[in-house]
Amino acid sequence: MTSDQPHSDRLALRRGQHAPMKVVLHVGCGPHPNGALPDLFPPADWREVRLDIDPTAKPEILGSMTDLSMIEDGAVDGIFSMDSLEHLFFHDVERALDEFLRVLAVPGLFAVFVPDLLKVAQEIVAGRLMQPSYAIDIGEVCPIDMLYGHRRTIAEGRPAMAHRTGFTPQSLNDILVAHGFGPVTIHGAPWHLLAMARKTAKP
Repeated sequence: MTSDQPHSDRLALRRGQHAPMKVVLHVGCGPHPNGALPDLFPPADWREVRLDIDPTAKPEILGSMTDLSMIEDGAVDGIFSMDSLEHLFFHDVERALDEFLRVLAVPGLFAVFVPDLLKVAQEIVAGRLMQPSYAIDIGEVCPIDMLYGHRRTIAEGRPAMAHRTGFTPQSLNDILVAHGFGPVTIHGAPWHLLAMARKTAKP
């Protein structure tokens, strides 16, 4: 599904129209399969709709999270973003959050994972900027990678994977609240922050 599809096709995302399950928009989904959604969105209850700006990821919606004009207001019940917001410039993060709030239904659930720059800063102060913190399928990840983007991936010709902004627990809470999300809870995960918030009222 792409943004140039007819309006009648885009209505398929609306809650309860074509599937009894709730709809979760997976923004910045990456290649498929790329791992399960978190337990917040059990597949028995949630239908995943994948969005990515990279056509090689073969998303159902090809586009940027800063422009969700192909999706109607209040059309999804949940939004999940993992390691995506940090790839945007700060002003584009604000645009994306405004779009997320618009397409969420009430009481829509937003869950987002981002690198924890507070932990990254602590590692840098301790002199471990270039020491591996953990490993994933694309290789080892060091504090410098969490700060600026995974060096190996960028060197292989994917400059969009560079990091253009970042978050601490406080700054993540503040930006979500400032853009209209309801009570925000921040959970620490290894090297990441998980924020969960609701759309509690129509803006």
